[in-house]
Amino acid sequence: MALIHEKIIAAMKDTEAIGKNSKNVTQNFKFRGIDDVYNSLHPILASHELFTVPKILEDRTEERQTRSGGTLIYRMLKIEYTVYTSDGSSVSSVVIGEGMDSGDKGASKAMSIAHKNFLIQLFCIPTTDLTDPDKDSYEVAGKDVKDTIATCDALIETAVSLPNLKQAVQYCLGLMQERNTPEEEVNKFRTKANQLREKFKTKEEVNNETK
Repeated sequence: MALIHEKIIAAMKDTEAIGKNSKNVTQNFKFRGIDDVYNSLHPILASHELFTVPKILEDRTEERQTRSGGTLIYRMLKIEYTVYTSDGSSVSSVVIGEGMDSGDKGASKAMSIAHKNFLIQLFCIPTTDLTDPDKDSYEVAGKDVKDTIATCDALIETAVSLPNLKQAVQYCLGLMQERNTPEEEVNKFRTKANQLREKFKTKEEVNNETK
């Protein structure tokens, strides 16, 4: 086991549940904000000599119209985060972040969401909040089904473990329901997710046999 793995395990032992301390005023619900995650994890990461470095792999930008006639800048980023420790050893994972803003903050929101989800999943921080809502909410006219499918396909295809895949599937099914995705597309997504699930199960069986 490399030092990075030992450090991550040690940091996981020090992590605690993060409460829903932020509030979305528009839709009246509480959520875990990026600041809550940073405030909780920063001293732990520093203590165990861990830090993360982002690398943007893909960037998509679109303009979308709100129901009130305004314009929003939609950004979807595919980001690789690498966690390093003192001897140079590291582990990496790819995540997706989405963000919308009427100004120039769409990319920043997308990176914040991606980083928050990465940290929550890496350290298995106790939480049931998988939807990662933004504090700012917008009503977008005619959300594109293709965007939803592309986002969800990317999420399950970049899953690094069976539990990670299950979380991604649960999140995507909720997202598809929210965006009224056609049943045919939902069934196609379920089929693809099941195929990936079988691959993970086969891989686990092979690993167990070789131990």
